[in-house]
Amino acid sequence: MRLADYKKKSEEWEVLINFDNLTKSMGKKIVFKKATLCRQKPNRYFITMTFGNKDEAFVKEWDLSSKKFIEDGFSVKRSNGSYIEDKLIQVAWLNANMVLITFSKSPSQDRNSSGYPKDLYLWQRGEPIEKAKKIYSLSEDENRIILRNTLADEQESSDVFFSIWKDFYNHKTFSIDSSQQIRKVDLPSDCQFLEDFSQYKFIRLRSDWTISNQTYKKGAVLSLPLKSFYVGDDQKKDITIIFDPKPHLAFYGIVSTKNEVLMTQLNHVKPEILRVARGDHSWTSLEKIPFNADIGKIYITSSIKDATAILNFESFICPPTFYTWNGKHHKFAFMGNTESFPSGDYITEQRFATSQDGTKIPYFLTYKKGMHFNSNNPTILSAYGGFQISKLPFYSRALANVWLKNGGVYVTANIRGGGEYGVAWHESARKNKRQTGFDDFLSVAEALIYTNVTNPQHLGIQGGSNGGLLVTVAMTQRPDLFRSVVSNVPILDMERYTEFGAGPSWIEEYGNPLDPEMRAYLKNYTPLRNIFPHKNYPTLLLTTSSQDQRVHPWHGRIMKWMMDHHPNAKTYYIEEQNAGHGSGSDLTEIIVAISREYTFFADTLGLTIKKVKGQPNIYN
Repeated sequence: MRLADYKKKSEEWEVLINFDNLTKSMGKKIVFKKATLCRQKPNRYFITMTFGNKDEAFVKEWDLSSKKFIEDGFSVKRSNGSYIEDKLIQVAWLNANMVLITFSKSPSQDRNSSGYPKDLYLWQRGEPIEKAKKIYSLSEDENRIILRNTLADEQESSDVFFSIWKDFYNHKTFSIDSSQQIRKVDLPSDCQFLEDFSQYKFIRLRSDWTISNQTYKKGAVLSLPLKSFYVGDDQKKDITIIFDPKPHLAFYGIVSTKNEVLMTQLNHVKPEILRVARGDHSWTSLEKIPFNADIGKIYITSSIKDATAILNFESFICPPTFYTWNGKHHKFAFMGNTESFPSGDYITEQRFATSQDGTKIPYFLTYKKGMHFNSNNPTILSAYGGFQISKLPFYSRALANVWLKNGGVYVTANIRGGGEYGVAWHESARKNKRQTGFDDFLSVAEALIYTNVTNPQHLGIQGGSNGGLLVTVAMTQRPDLFRSVVSNVPILDMERYTEFGAGPSWIEEYGNPLDPEMRAYLKNYTPLRNIFPHKNYPTLLLTTSSQDQRVHPWHGRIMKWMMDHHPNAKTYYIEEQNAGHGSGSDLTEIIVAISREYTFFADTLGLTIKKVKGQPNIYN
C-alpha cells in the first residue's frame, strides 16, 4: 500500500510475497526474516527466510517490479540442489552484481563453537556460490562476522563495513568497496556503529574515549566524517558530541532524512524526540520535538532520499499509531493507527521501587480505571535485564483485550542489566554483578505487595530467554513471593551454558564458567543448583524449542527433569517442534502460545476471562 492510500485509511493491501504459497511449493514451513535492499538497483532485494523459524536461514534474490524471486539471479543452492542455510546468515550489497555473504561451505567444519559461519565471501553475479572468494576467516578467539552497508554512491556502489566480533561487545572493523579495497577502521573496539548522514557517521561509545586531550564519556553519541575512521587519533578531526549522557538520560535511536537527523532518547525510560541539522561547518544544537505521549515506545523510520519520516508510537494501552514528519514545519502529523482500543479506560503509571543497595528501580503499572488496590488483583510482572536491552512499553492485543479488560494488572520492571539508563545501567548487573538485577526484580515484586496492588497468591512472573533465566532465578531465590511462573526458552544451566548453542558468544555478559571465581558465582544463582526438596515452589510453565539454535533446549529439558522429581512442585513443560528461539513459526502458532500463557496465568492467579460475543476465543 502507498503512503497516501494508508493516510486515506484504505484497506486494500497488495500482497508482495505469499509465504503460505511458498511453503506449499517448497514442501516446508517458510518464515520471513528480513529484506535487504540493493541501493543501486532499488527494485532488488535479498529476502532472508528460514525453514520453521530457526536461526539457520537462507536468502533468495527478489524483484519488486515483477514481485517474483529471480531464479537465474544469485542462487544460494549448492551444486547438489540443497539450500545453503547458516546461523543468522548475513548478506550485504556492494553493488547490483556483487555482494558479501557469510556462509559455511562445509557445515561440519566451517562453523565456530557458537555455530556461526567462520568465513566471509565476496560473491559475484553469475558464479556458483561454491566459487565465491573468501576474504576473511575467523580465528579461534573470534566469534562472529557482522555486515553493514555504509555511505553509498547511489549510482555505482556502496562500501560495506564488516565487523569481526571478539565477544558480544568488542570487535575490529574493516570496510570494503566494489574495487575490493579493504581498509581497517581505527575506532574504539567496543563502539557501536549507527546511522549515516551525508559524509558523516554516528557512533555510540561503550567506554570513555580520550583523544586530543578530550575525553568523551561512555554512552555518548559522536559524529565523525567517514575519512576520520581510517586515520590515527592524532589526525581525527570534526568530532562532535550529538548525545551527551546524563544519569537520567539514555540514547535510544537515531535516523537520517535527506536534510536532518532525528534522535530518540529515554528520560527516566520515557521517550523524547530531538532534531539536529547539519550546517555548512557544524551541527546545530539539539531541538526537542513536542509529542503528546510520554509513556510508550517510539520507533522512527526514514530514507536519506526523502525529507519525511514515519514515527510509530505504541504503549500497553495504545495500539501502534503512525505519524509523518514534516521537515519543513518540523513537526509530526497524525496518520493513522492499526486498530482502536479504549485507552481512556485504562491507566499506565510509572512507579519506583527501592532495591537492596538503595537504587530506585522504575516500573510501569497498567490497570483498568477504578481498580481498587486491595491486595487481591491478578498481576503479571515481566522484565528482561540483560545485554543492554531496554524493556519498553508495547502493545499486545491479547494483553489489552484479554488480561487488562478482564481486570488483570500488568507490570514491566526496568531492572539493571538493561539499557534503560544507558551503559552504566547495564554494566552494574553484568558478569559477577548479576545478582544486582535479580535483587532489582525482587524489589519490584515486594513493592507491588507492599502497596497492596497484589499479594503472593495473585502474583505471576514472566520472562523469555535471558528473562527466562531472571524469573526462574527469582522463583528459586524467593518462591514465597509468587504463585506462578512462565519461563520461555530460558538459559538455566549457567555452569555449562558455553557448551550449548550460541553460549560461547555470551561470555562477556555472564562470565566464563572456566574461570574458578566466576564459576563459583554462577553456581550460586544458577537455578539447577538451587532447587531444594524442602521448599515449595510456584507453579511453573516452562517452554523450549527443539530447533532453538540460540538457547539449546537442554536448559529446559534438564530443568523439567529436576522439577518432575521434586516432591513439592507442579510444572507444565512444552517443547515446540516447529519454532526457533521463541514460540511458533507463524501467526496461528504464536496465537496458540500466547493464549496458552494467559490461560495459565488466569487459572493460577484467579482471573475470570469473559468471552466477548462475536469475538474469537483466543484464550482457550
